[in-house]
Amino acid sequence: MGTPSLSHWYRTVPVPAATTRNVTLPPGFRQALEAYYLHGPATDWPSRFVSAYASAHPWEDWAETWAHYLHMIDTVDTAAACGLSLVPPRTDEPMLDRLPHGLRPRDVPFDRLINSWFPLTYVVNSLNRGLGVADPYPFVLSQGAVEKLHYVHDLIASVTAR
Repeated sequence: MGTPSLSHWYRTVPVPAATTRNVTLPPGFRQALEAYYLHGPATDWPSRFVSAYASAHPWEDWAETWAHYLHMIDTVDTAAACGLSLVPPRTDEPMLDRLPHGLRPRDVPFDRLINSWFPLTYVVNSLNRGLGVADPYPFVLSQGAVEKLHYVHDLIASVTAR
């Protein structure tokens, strides 16, 4: 089960009445995807979503946000396991204090996660540019997207704290 598929299942966890193994598509889902592929994403998607595809339907918004969050937590945890910290010589570049390894959403405030994420994406993109290859993280997160990521973080933290 891929990350977006897992997120479709996970979104039902906090609501026991909706928990089922045989999830059916909501009314209008297929039509929303057809409209997305025919007309493209919502014109304002960068201000509200983590990706263009997330604007296709609320379920895709959830799945894309979920997948993005998992990429964030895994990347930050990998950086922590490697002992990565960033202390650039220029003051206009992002810094990153060394992070504890074994990050768990219930133990890490979202602000710490997102404030670690931005410097990591900066350095990863910079490394790739130095090699003459495309950015591995070509996203710019709007405040609306960050708020959704915060919601996913809080939801996971609350479920794993049980």
